[in-house]
Amino acid sequence: MNGGEVLSVQDTQKRVFDRDGWKCCFPGCDKRSPNIELAHIIPNSKGESKRGQGLVQKFWLEITGQGITISQAEIILHSPLNLRTACKRHNQYFAESTNEVKQRRIVELYYCRYGKF
Repeated sequence: MNGGEVLSVQDTQKRVFDRDGWKCCFPGCDKRSPNIELAHIIPNSKGESKRGQGLVQKFWLEITGQGITISQAEIILHSPLNLRTACKRHNQYFAESTNEVKQRRIVELYYCRYGKF
């Protein structure tokens, strides 16, 4: 991959928690660490991972005209661009309330930032 970095799980978590101020990103929620976790905007929960991978692959093909592997799609799914901090109550909000236009934008941002695989 040109310029993209693959972070460890711990480094990704720290980067996202630091960026989001160690609090839930749901509007009006005041929950803070340790009661927060990472939420995926393009879904990646159990039972949703194939859907998330498929969306990333579809968007990448639309944007670049080239396909990517499931492993490459996973890199985008677990990048800080696709993650927000959330409390358990609001975790599903991010994937459920985000339409495909916004989800596609995450893949576009990834491509603009890191280039091709």
